[in-house]
Amino acid sequence: GIGFTLPLTREFIQSTLASVTTGTTTTWWVIMRPYLGIESSMLSKATAKTLNISKFSGIFVHTVQPNSPAATAGLLSGDIITEINNQWVQGDMPILYTLYTYKAWDKISLLVYRDKDYKKIEVTLGSINNK
Repeated sequence: GIGFTLPLTREFIQSTLASVTTGTTTTWWVIMRPYLGIESSMLSKATAKTLNISKFSGIFVHTVQPNSPAATAGLLSGDIITEINNQWVQGDMPILYTLYTYKAWDKISLLVYRDKDYKKIEVTLGSINNK
């Protein structure tokens, strides 16, 4: 199996608690995790240099899953996400950590580098439970 850890910050805990909803006919809780629908990695310096990008921080989108919130919003393979809600993507922070600071169904704004230009893309996150 594969395991990973996420640092617990106040924002992460608040978003997790905010995403807990109670079932209407049962007494158990469901955590609605936000879902974007991409496979990605942090932009490497080598890739940034090849693409002639001055900022080395970003998320390189390898694939966009069909019928996902990312696909619906127009995100494409090869896009580089440089900002999420007007905040630069920094260091090697995984996108999953950033997404978990939001709730399923939240609208977020992505600044994407594509074809030597920057483009704003609005995305309504889905739920990992309903993908």
